Amino acid sequence: MTYPIFYPNAEQGWGEDLTLINTGNTRRNKARVADELAADLAIFNPAEAPVATNKRKRVTLKMYYSYLFSIRNQFSPILSGGKLTQQYFVDAYVKAEANDLNYIRHHQGDLRADSYSSLIDHVSEAHDAIPGKRIILPSTFEGSPRNMNQKYQDAMTIVRKFGKPEDLFVTMTCNPKWDEIVQNLRTGERAKNRPDLVARVFKLKLKELLDDLIEKQVFGTVLAKVHVIEFQKRGLPHAHILIILKLEDKPRTATLIDKIVKAEIPNKDTHPRLFEVVTKNMIHGPCNKPGSRSPCLITGLKPKCCKGFPKPFQSETQNNVNGYPAYQRRNLGTVVLDNQTEINNSWVVPYNPYLSLKYNCHVNVEVCASIKSVKYLFKYAYKGHDCANAQISIDEVQTHVDSRYVSPPEAAWRIFKFKMQDQSHTVKRLAVHLPNDQSVTFDPDEIDEAIQKAEHRDSTLMAWFKLNQTKHEARNFKYHEIPEHYVFNAKCQWVIRQRGQETTIGRMYPVNMRDTERYFLRLLLLHVTGATSFDALRTFNGQIFPTFYEAALARGLTMNESVWDDTLNDAAYSSMPRQLRELFAYICVFEGFADARDLWNKHRENLVEDFARVHGHPPGSTCEGCDNYTLRDIQDN
Repeated sequence: MTYPIFYPNAEQGWGEDLTLINTGNTRRNKARVADELAADLAIFNPAEAPVATNKRKRVTLKMYYSYLFSIRNQFSPILSGGKLTQQYFVDAYVKAEANDLNYIRHHQGDLRADSYSSLIDHVSEAHDAIPGKRIILPSTFEGSPRNMNQKYQDAMTIVRKFGKPEDLFVTMTCNPKWDEIVQNLRTGERAKNRPDLVARVFKLKLKELLDDLIEKQVFGTVLAKVHVIEFQKRGLPHAHILIILKLEDKPRTATLIDKIVKAEIPNKDTHPRLFEVVTKNMIHGPCNKPGSRSPCLITGLKPKCCKGFPKPFQSETQNNVNGYPAYQRRNLGTVVLDNQTEINNSWVVPYNPYLSLKYNCHVNVEVCASIKSVKYLFKYAYKGHDCANAQISIDEVQTHVDSRYVSPPEAAWRIFKFKMQDQSHTVKRLAVHLPNDQSVTFDPDEIDEAIQKAEHRDSTLMAWFKLNQTKHEARNFKYHEIPEHYVFNAKCQWVIRQRGQETTIGRMYPVNMRDTERYFLRLLLLHVTGATSFDALRTFNGQIFPTFYEAALARGLTMNESVWDDTLNDAAYSSMPRQLRELFAYICVFEGFADARDLWNKHRENLVEDFARVHGHPPGSTCEGCDNYTLRDIQDN
């Protein structure tokens, strides 16, 4: 037994035969329990997840630990073990996650995906090799790289729908000294040893904050919202929230910005409580002390803060400086804190007085006019979760296990099955494939049956063709606009949408330009309405072209420089600088522009973004060294 002090009488722990007893007699309680069970089991393939019923007889690991970690009036040795409690939480989650990963690992051979044409070729050639590619760590597994990338792309789709943010970016960090936490600690307990309490209280605080922003509209009417939960190695959870406001509520003037965001230390005599909250939660550093080891410092001959502190003094707010406002920071002298540290307004993190007073924690409020804020929101999509150094392995499951860093509050958050990210709109993902190249999921022992099913099962693209053949009114919409007006049902058909038009957005899967034909198919789908077949997409002025590239060329979609300008602008919403440089190189080589310099000048800031950030240059600044690094990377592509 690993934790004998928690089980002094050798109590029975979780086992596969642990029976589930539904104490609720009402139909609603049974349905709720069944829904939780079904969601817990939809790990590998949502299409095969069991239907929520009340016939479940066994208790899952996460259900068991959620019950075990519930707060009760009686003494709980597990919640009173100090540092050992932290370790127990992490071990409990790792054990539950290992069960999910073990299922994935041992069902790799039972579920494969390939194109329809490849299956046909396999049957006709009677080859001994098993077709398909192995799904190592699928996007349905919460926290996997594919899962984070899909969530990131969905967030970018929402931003693309409503234009550039030009709105508010709010970061809320848990305060372990909240009254709700302190008052529920027993004598001698510390907040860091109660990850369950920290997770539950932060969840309630976050829910109330979102209610203030969306329902109570403290900043104005919210059109869209995206938020993600982050756990760093220090443990405390924090939430990054992007809210997009209605046009009339957007803080586009210095006067409106000053009403929402402050970057100065409040007057201690007139606003004593706000002064206390700001000086305890909204001061950065100071990190410029001699010998400072602050993690925000960039090492070098002259170390500097990667966050740009101390900020320059500003007599009044400037609306837009390189994508962000320069907030009012008057030089009003220094203030001495309780620890005898001297600070001034140059060290204040921007905040909103109302939110700071209400939540008494670090609530950073920024007015953003740049897509970089949204990329930061889902930075794990390209940075990866906090992890230890590990060797690269072709086994994605093992790599995930070896490199994950799980803190106790994150373990508690995931055991309780709280959401790691959420958004206001549903994003329908749309397939982009060549004729007879749609993805088919199959069992390698039942390939013939899979082929027969695929013949009668349409992808979203094929169903769109059929919709345009029968519904003339649908021909007014482009492919990615269809989900706003129609629903893709279980019979693989687009049917008229009855509700949810305002909260549904379509997104085509991205296609690398290396996949030339599919890339130009996607380009055509972005511009052509009402297509009834692949041949219709390849038809222009009565002529059917042999390839999608030639069809796009005939429509003027390739040699028109404005199209590639739009392509780079569109890619900037969701792609990182390295991906943009690769796309820029393909455009230059594939199309052979005579004047690529103009395209470079228009998109230079997005292309050099990562090099500029590493070298500490502010957005919009010019650096010959960063330009040379960028051009060399483009040449290597």
